[in-house]
Amino acid sequence: MNEDWITVKAILDGDKNRYAELMERHKNMVCAIVGRRIPARDAGEIVQEVFVRAYTSLPGFAGTSPFKNWLSRIAVRTCCDYWRKNEKMRCQITAPGEEHQQWLELVTNTKSVENFEKSDSHRSAAELLEWTLSKMDEEDRILIELVYFEDQPLKEVSAYFKWGLPKTKIRAMRARQKMKKIIQSLMEN
Repeated sequence: MNEDWITVKAILDGDKNRYAELMERHKNMVCAIVGRRIPARDAGEIVQEVFVRAYTSLPGFAGTSPFKNWLSRIAVRTCCDYWRKNEKMRCQITAPGEEHQQWLELVTNTKSVENFEKSDSHRSAAELLEWTLSKMDEEDRILIELVYFEDQPLKEVSAYFKWGLPKTKIRAMRARQKMKKIIQSLMEN
């Protein structure tokens, strides 16, 4: 029996003050998950919401998987809920400007890695990526982040969304294709 499971059992048996132990043990992981998906101004509130949801859902924790996996699924779902509630905010992210167009041309035309690294491409790439992801629905956005940026196993990602493994693979492929189309449409302008 691991430490998290022992703590959960104690909480469920009435020692509610022990929940602070779980929060302390996993706060960095939750902050990292939320920080990658939510604007900084709202991240603290969402982290708190994750821990509130986890606390109220503790009776449903079966202990069949590690507590951190269970908690990370709650964190990802809470982030999805945030974007569902704030759909109009995603549309307010400004379209890529001239510098992003130049960066895209540099990347597509560059012959050497040195020229690519010398430019301020990392910042432009991050902004372009954020804009591209903002054009996608929240499930596709989170799916792309989990599978391609965080290298999460597809089996775990399918558990986040409560999908089967084949559906997760297909959705990941289609989400990647949507990103490609968004970027190609930008290059055509």
